[in-house]
Amino acid sequence: MKRILLVEDDRTLSETLMQHLNQHGYHTTSAYTKDLAVTKIRNVRFDLILLDITLPDGTGFAVCETIRQISTDIRIIFLTAKDMDGDILKGYDMGAVVYFYIA
Repeated sequence: MKRILLVEDDRTLSETLMQHLNQHGYHTTSAYTKDLAVTKIRNVRFDLILLDITLPDGTGFAVCETIRQISTDIRIIFLTAKDMDGDILKGYDMGAVVYFYIA
């Protein structure tokens, strides 16, 4: 079973995505802050991280840096409302496989 960490501070969006993913056979865990995400990443092996950029205590970019220090094999998808070219390029440069803009 694929393990997914969803890092999203919007609880309604997070719960909706988690419910959908779990119904399709994934084991999904959530984190609403950068610090909680980093703690979970250090303690659990995830196959995929769905990552928002704007978090209440930091950025998804900081979480991404921590992920890459731990493993280059974990796939990262940014799900964010930030659509600036610089953010998109930074996400891909940091190793994201997809940068998905949500309006």
